[in-house]
Amino acid sequence: ACASAIRSSTCARTTSSSLNVQEVLSSVLATVSDTMEMAAGAIFLPNDERTHLYIAADSGLNDDDRDRQHMADGEGIAARALIATQPLLISDTLAETAPDELPILGMRSLLLAPMIARSVPEGLLAVGSRRANAYTAEDADLLSAVASQAAVALENAWLYEDATRREQEAAAIYEMSQ
Repeated sequence: ACASAIRSSTCARTTSSSLNVQEVLSSVLATVSDTMEMAAGAIFLPNDERTHLYIAADSGLNDDDRDRQHMADGEGIAARALIATQPLLISDTLAETAPDELPILGMRSLLLAPMIARSVPEGLLAVGSRRANAYTAEDADLLSAVASQAAVALENAWLYEDATRREQEAAAIYEMSQ
């Protein structure tokens, strides 16, 4: 339990150390790959309409998996994981998913954690392993903690980018008025 708390604290510091969206996303994946087995990982974010999830950052994916979108509402692993309040652990995708479901990450074991900020799902953090039963409940708890930190860091980065854009617009309007 102590090692898990130390890893969670390190994850929080690493994840929240940037206000650049791409740096936050990359940092999250790097932190996860340093702390647990991960043949592939991805951060899914909703599109503007919040109907689909697209991959905003990934590690270990091929082009086909990277370009695949998943439904954010309705049926499917991604939709279930996005609206869950707890991480979703799939020990063996061959046994636990419907044959017609789009595979996530193309992996045998999956661990998915919703990235929730202010009770709103902002995205989905997913990691996968090529072997069955690769993840434990402790891994799920750790990924959930990282996903929570990632959601807050991502929201802060978006707010910073918005403030920077507004500042630039205000400076341009001021210059035009002069």
